[in-house]
Amino acid sequence: MSFIKYIAFIFLALGIGAGMFFVINKNSTQIIKNSIGENIASTISPAPTLPNFNERLDILFLGVAGPRNEAPDLTDSIMLLSLKPDQRVFALTSFPRDLLVSLPQSTEVSRINALWKMGLKNYPANPEYYLRETIEKISGIDAKHFITINLSGIQEIIDLVGGINIFVPEKIYDPAFPQPGVGIITFSIEAGWQHLDGATTIKYIRTRHTAESDFGRMRRQQEVINALAAKIKGLNMFTDFENAWKIYTTAQKNILTNLSKEDLEKLYYLSKELNLENGWKIVLDAGINGFLENATIYFGDKKAYVLTPKNKDYSQIKNLLTNIFNQKK
Repeated sequence: MSFIKYIAFIFLALGIGAGMFFVINKNSTQIIKNSIGENIASTISPAPTLPNFNERLDILFLGVAGPRNEAPDLTDSIMLLSLKPDQRVFALTSFPRDLLVSLPQSTEVSRINALWKMGLKNYPANPEYYLRETIEKISGIDAKHFITINLSGIQEIIDLVGGINIFVPEKIYDPAFPQPGVGIITFSIEAGWQHLDGATTIKYIRTRHTAESDFGRMRRQQEVINALAAKIKGLNMFTDFENAWKIYTTAQKNILTNLSKEDLEKLYYLSKELNLENGWKIVLDAGINGFLENATIYFGDKKAYVLTPKNKDYSQIKNLLTNIFNQKK
């Protein structure tokens, strides 16, 4: 397959959200790198081939903190990307990282953002195992495919495309933003339209120092994904070979997926027919109309803030997400 085809593999969410280049090498099942740049396995177990494109597709889209962070393998972003190809519609659902979950086939509990790290350690050929099982328990959806990206890779690609335009609904002032290798810094950004470089974008999607805390962070992640998708879609990668090559090599270092080249090609052509506005963007939160509620527990002798489902079960979430394409927008 030609290099041009490789760089054309903008993940299907180019049309709906992710807007990143998801590229794999000639061995389509090979793991590239983990978030600290080490080989974590020679091969990753391939997922089943994507079904006929008249059927619903569900893919886990995960973002990890990446190298130089204190916890490089914790998932800052956990999204379920659902598609109905025959209707040309999609749904993007964000799960909060503080959601308290039970480990599969265990009595142990954990925040959901630690499951990817556990999977890397215990199931290197299937690092998505814990998350896949847990997301199915929460949503009723078995997402057999996943894509994981280092946020540091997003930062590099945003800089390569010249930054992105974001509408900031209210001023953000965070006097205690954790900066790797530096400590605590002050991060602030004014309300209104802003043009952000990669470093500022990562701060924007990681800060929790807003009225909505983690839920606002999830909404900002979805906004950035849309903005990056739009920016990449507007670029002419075929006339700017040097920049395309840089984006390709950056993606190759920062992407992990069990999708094959053939499946990525299917998704690429599907993405060209999707509309950024033609979908549902869902944030599972603890608001008045949300499905979650705040709680505190102890991990050992340490008190921790977590989120748990209202009514102590996931029936409302399952009903929403399994029937999302039957809803009226």
